[in-house]
Formats: sequence, structure tokens, C-alpha cells
Amino acid sequence: MLRVRASVLVMGVVLSSSLAVAGAARAEGGTVDVTAQESVVHTAPFDVAPEVARVHGGDKLSGEPDVQNGWLRVRLPDGRQGFLHAGDANFTAPPAVQAPAVQAPAQVSPDATPVAPAAPPPAAEAHPPASPAAAAPPPGNGPVTLGVAFSLLPAGTLTTSTPTTTTNADADVTGAVAPFVDVPLAPWFAVGVSPQVVLKVKAPGASQSWTEYDVRARLTLLDPFASDRRLFVRVSPGYSTLSAPSGTWSTSSSGVSDPAGFVVDFSVGGETAFGPDARLTVDIGYQVGFQGTSVNGYDVDARTRFLHVGFGFALGL
Repeated sequence: MLRVRASVLVMGVVLSSSLAVAGAARAEGGTVDVTAQESVVHTAPFDVAPEVARVHGGDKLSGEPDVQNGWLRVRLPDGRQGFLHAGDANFTAPPAVQAPAVQAPAQVSPDATPVAPAAPPPAAEAHPPASPAAAAPPPGNGPVTLGVAFSLLPAGTLTTSTPTTTTNADADVTGAVAPFVDVPLAPWFAVGVSPQVVLKVKAPGASQSWTEYDVRARLTLLDPFASDRRLFVRVSPGYSTLSAPSGTWSTSSSGVSDPAGFVVDFSVGGETAFGPDARLTVDIGYQVGFQGTSVNGYDVDARTRFLHVGFGFALGL
């Protein structure tokens, strides 16, 4: 009976030691050496997943030893995690952990007093990598983008209408500047705001010019199947005011307010990354304004129409 009990104790020690070593081996990650000149770490193993960071050739990361459909799960030096194309890096597995040798149990005499086996050394505490979903932002909640756009307005129409007459005139070539803020709600959709100032709104040859102030929202649909270079479609509804030049009929002394009203812009364009968080944008579009006021009890429209082409810079915060 004593011999049986001693054998059971030794077998328990062997089994617990083997399980501890196996668990520690699974918890350890390998080394990921980035070989591509530049590669994107995504929040999920898909090209359309949001970007976590960009790594470059020679960077060393830690990673999981398994490949999921051509992706490696990696941990960045700052603790963030994501997925990297397996073809952009070399994975080196950690050295195998050898289980401690266990001596065969010695023969125990029936009359001998059983001696408890020595306690095995404590196994190293395993720290498995946290789930990528816990470390990375949820899909679609990428960084807020702050930027500025500059536009050339080469063609347009200025319309003035009263209850009895309507006058249309071509608009002189002018320009506009518009800072903007975008908040992505999904990999393919973002909302934001973009106030705009249109300078020198006038007909060719006119001696005086107006200034248009627009406060606009931005609703942007992005190409979901690209990351570094993407096309977009944008609609920007808002409210517009035409500030009259000094000495015209629309002055505070005449009691006539500046023409104001709804404005909407439609544009298409593209954006390309030129840094870790920087992007260059180009677009072409058409803006329609429905500004108006009241003069001596009569409604007067002073509407604007502009074709615009432009470019801008954006930076992720």
C-alpha cells in the first residue's frame, strides 16, 4: 500500500510540472522582424480594418506564433496590438522549453516511512497577450482628422432677383479657404464641420466685391476597400451669409440685412497618405447658395453658384 501511495505522489508531481511548462510555452510569443519598407498594422486581419500604426523595415515586434489567413498578430512597443501581413515580416519562434527530468521512483520498502517528495519549483507566471479587441479601438472609430482646404473658384453665377426683375451675371475668378474637422463613424463614413470663407464675390469688372461666409456640415462616403489611397464622395449642407461691401444698399444705416440662406456643396475627390497620420486631399465640386433678404417689404434674392477645384492637408489627432 505504501508503495502505491508513493507512486501516485510522484506521478502527480510529474503531471503538474509538465502542465506548467506547457502553459508557459504557450504564453510566450515569438519575435517579428519587419522586412517590408513600410507596412500597416490593422485592428483586425483585413485590409479594410482601421489602421493602428505603421512599422518599417528593421523594426522588431513581439507576436503570436500562429498565422491567420496570411496575417500575424503583433504587439507594438507601446503595448498596442494588431495584425500585420505575414509577407511583410519574418517570425521567429521562441526556443522550446525543456521539461525537467524526473527520476524514476525508488523502491519503497513496506516497512519504510514514506517521505513526501520535494515541492516542484514554481512555474513562471504566464502573461498571455491581451485580446486585440481590448487594446485597439473598435472598427470605424479611428482618429479625429483636422485639416484645411484651399479652393479655386474659376467659374460661377451671381443671381439677383426681385418681384419684377431677375439679373444673372458671371462670377469673377476667386478663391476660398475652409478649415475642417472629420470624425469617422465607420471605415467608409465620416461626419464633420467645415466653415468656409469665399473672397471677392463679384462680377468681372465690378469695382466692389462681397465676401461669402459659409458654416457647413460634412458627410463623407469613403472607399472601404483601400487604406493609403481612397476616393470619396461628399455633400456639405449649411448656412451662408453674403457680407456687403461698405457703401452699398445692404448696410446697417439702410436697415437692410445681409442676404443669407441655405447652401449646399457636392464634391468628389481622393486622398493619399504621405506620413503616419498625414493625408493630402484633392477634390472638384459645385456649390449652390439660396441667399436672400428683404428690402422695403419686398423679397430680394442674391444667390451664388460656384464651381470649385481644390486641395487640402489633413492630420490625424
